[in-house]
Amino acid sequence: KVKSVKQERYSTAYFAYTLFLLGDMVKASIKFERAGELERKYDPSVRYLYSSRGVCYADFLLAQGMIEKALDVTQENIKICKKYNWVDDIIFCHRSLASIYYCQKKLREAEENAVVAIEQAKKTGRQGIEVESLIELAKIKADQSRFQESEFMINQALQICQRCNYCLYEPDAEVVLAKVYWVLGDIDRAKGFANSAYKKAAQMNYHWPKIEASNLLTEISVNNKT
Repeated sequence: KVKSVKQERYSTAYFAYTLFLLGDMVKASIKFERAGELERKYDPSVRYLYSSRGVCYADFLLAQGMIEKALDVTQENIKICKKYNWVDDIIFCHRSLASIYYCQKKLREAEENAVVAIEQAKKTGRQGIEVESLIELAKIKADQSRFQESEFMINQALQICQRCNYCLYEPDAEVVLAKVYWVLGDIDRAKGFANSAYKKAAQMNYHWPKIEASNLLTEISVNNKT
């Protein structure tokens, strides 16, 4: 029975995250709630999902604008991960903290956590986390008007994506790059990367970059009518 609860909390949490990536927030919320119940049933000492499941849950909360709860979840998560020395999950938590602090406009704290995640992910060979953290750092750099650095970070991320066939991350990266070019006034490249991001996201039914790319293309079109 314990084993089945352990397995079910994994499958339920990751199914919830898949629903989140597809943009089905109602069903994702139900499944995340169920995963949390299973987590607490398996380990009554915890309040939230933890390990990589906790990072997935924090991403879901951020998308709903529940920034303070996402921070609470992640701070609890990183304590647990450090207690058991789960190195990969600690790195993942730093990426999560970078995302959260970015949403809070605490760019210094966001940058610090993104840099830690990138450096540690390189050491351990966790290239997926490295890509996510590079994308996050590129967003931070862009908000600081450090556009050349932002472009460099995104190109690094895209090189890893192409080398490792990480198709899921490409639309996220291309949206950020399109926004950088849009701010810099390079309309052709902005439209090119936004269109590419939209098509790639649509092919995978990946909701979030598809929406971001669509909104950016609309903004570009509205502001460049002749």
